[in-house]
Amino acid sequence: MSRLVPSCSCRYPTVMARSKSVGHLHPDAWGRGLASEAGGGALAKGFADGLDEVFAITHLTNSRSQWVCQRLGMTDLGVFTDRWYRGESQVFRINRTEWESANRSALR
Repeated sequence: MSRLVPSCSCRYPTVMARSKSVGHLHPDAWGRGLASEAGGGALAKGFADGLDEVFAITHLTNSRSQWVCQRLGMTDLGVFTDRWYRGESQVFRINRTEWESANRSALR
């Protein structure tokens, strides 16, 4: 049976100027680096399109997504209350300078 694995999309919600969103992975796809690859691609595209910073919001209990954010070089800003999950979420952030510094060899 075929399954859709990662999904990345660009969303432009009215509450944020622009955002990148990495979708959900089916459990069969976990542990293969696909979320990190998709997230890295979304960050690269966002910064290439002129974003100055990117935020990631995860459920408090989603340690896999939080690990991906950290692996991508994002800073853990702590727990915030947000409207998307209607409660508390773990929030991460990375700016263009941090991204370029972490990926300098890949940018050449």
